[in-house]
Amino acid sequence: MSKVYLVRHGQSEANINKIWGGDYPLTELGKEQAATVPGNIPEKPDAVYASCKKRAIQTAQTAYPEYNITSYPEFDEIFTGSLEETTYNKETAIEVRSNPKLICEVYGGDDLNVRAEAALAKLKELAEGHRVIVIVSSDYLICSVLSLLEYGTADRIIEYKMKNCDNVCLEI
Repeated sequence: MSKVYLVRHGQSEANINKIWGGDYPLTELGKEQAATVPGNIPEKPDAVYASCKKRAIQTAQTAYPEYNITSYPEFDEIFTGSLEETTYNKETAIEVRSNPKLICEVYGGDDLNVRAEAALAKLKELAEGHRVIVIVSSDYLICSVLSLLEYGTADRIIEYKMKNCDNVCLEI
């Protein structure tokens, strides 16, 4: 059995500018948050992985500079279709989180179940042969995986919320 720590990236330029998706770097605060990650994970990982997004890679590199970070698109941010690269407001964010099917059906983005299943398959593959791994990704993707594991569907992401650099441990 392996322990997989799923870590949300640190604060990014997209977070402070309230932009859906995109590929934005960390802010200075995000780099400070990333530096605290190892102190919140009680075990030294065998390997560290990240999504292909700048914010995830920078978080992983800042937290674990001694590791070679490998990136996988299966851990990328959920594509939000026509919302992508637009400024979000609280009402839309709550609406989408409450009914994530809107991302696919209304905005033309990813199907959360498909993305969560792909991410879960990849993380199981990467966990094989390791005692502890760390994967840095985004809130929506991590919460989709958690929802899939607990409820059998990724559509209940409203049940979860992660702050920047929070982590959750799965035993796989």
